[in-house]
This record gives sequence, C-alpha cells and structure tokens, in this order.
Amino acid sequence: RVPRPHLCVLLDMPPQVAARLLEARPEDERIAFQDDIHESDPRHLELTAQAYREIAAGAPSAQLGTGRRWAVVACAAQGQPFDPLDIAAQVWEEVRQIL
Repeated sequence: RVPRPHLCVLLDMPPQVAARLLEARPEDERIAFQDDIHESDPRHLELTAQAYREIAAGAPSAQLGTGRRWAVVACAAQGQPFDPLDIAAQVWEEVRQIL
C-alpha cells in the first residue's frame, strides 16, 4: 500500500517563464534535453500547468484524507521568476504548518 501524502505542493511556474529559463540554459544542457516532451513542447507545458492548477484548486482536504491538502506556491510574477531561496521559504512555510 502506498502512503498518502500529508501535503502536495504545486510549484506554480508559468509556462512562458519556464520556457525562457529553459532557453537560457547552457547549450550543452539544452541539447541533452531536446527530445524531452516536457521541455520541448510549449503546448504540453501549458496543458500540464493548467491540469495541475485545476487539480490543486479542486482538491479539498476530504479528497486527500484528513489533514492532507494542496498548497500552491507561486514561482513567478509579472513574467519574472522568483529567487529560488524565496520559493524554498514559501514551501517551508507550507510544510511548517503541518508539522
């Protein structure tokens, strides 16, 4: 039996920002992932982001079991990514609330 999570965290990075970050990587890293559908297909990125946002928005605690919930952590605003340390702090705040 697979344990159920107490918390699911969605790191909400807009696909357009993610695509820019992917393009900014060094060329050897881009080549290594060029066949990866998750990184090479903008439509796939958009549909995946939309699906996870819908799941997180429609997943009341009752669906995940008592005390389990989704937390959505924004990873960008106005087209600019947040600093990774700020994102980590937001994730920690969500986790801290259930400890």
